[in-house]
Amino acid sequence: MTGRDLRGLKAYLIIVAACSNGDNGWSTTHDSAVWARLMDIHETATDQSARTGAWRTLRRLQARKLIECSRSGTLITVTLLREDGSGKPYDRPVGDAEENRFLQIPTTFWTLGRDEDLDLPGLALFLVVAREKNGSTFPADKAPEWYGWSPDTHERGLKKLVALGLVERREHRTKAPLSPLGFTMAHQYQRTAITRPRKPRKTAAPAGR
Repeated sequence: MTGRDLRGLKAYLIIVAACSNGDNGWSTTHDSAVWARLMDIHETATDQSARTGAWRTLRRLQARKLIECSRSGTLITVTLLREDGSGKPYDRPVGDAEENRFLQIPTTFWTLGRDEDLDLPGLALFLVVAREKNGSTFPADKAPEWYGWSPDTHERGLKKLVALGLVERREHRTKAPLSPLGFTMAHQYQRTAITRPRKPRKTAAPAGR
């Protein structure tokens, strides 16, 4: 957010999705033209410029210690590092502690183009909402302390998500006898059905003898 790097954020999410099975040591290799298409750079640049743009984007992520990347001819190999920016090797989060919490985004988020209309505040807030429980509140006045961006950016991101139908908002009242109205009101947010990961199907129990 501080670097206003929407392309970098989208590229990082794509890399995480591409490496998520861990079958190749948390790495993935593609031609630089493929990386350019994944980042949509090819839509506004020549082939060579798009290839160069993709490499520069990956190098920015490497500078932030989120990935390692290398080139061999036109092939680019990217390896995930731990998402906290420590530069440590990546390992699969298991959710047993705060530093190991994770979120899930369905592949349809990309294949159906849900990401295409999101600006940087919208995408950042989508990740924030996706990480928390359904019906959580996200007070704008806490945004600088909790997330490191301004209350205005925070509110713009949430409004964008609601307008696009990616997140739903509802009012929640809490009794407060000493307040002028006798209650306080906050907005609760959660992902809409189209942006939630599918729950795994339950396997049928084997029939008894």
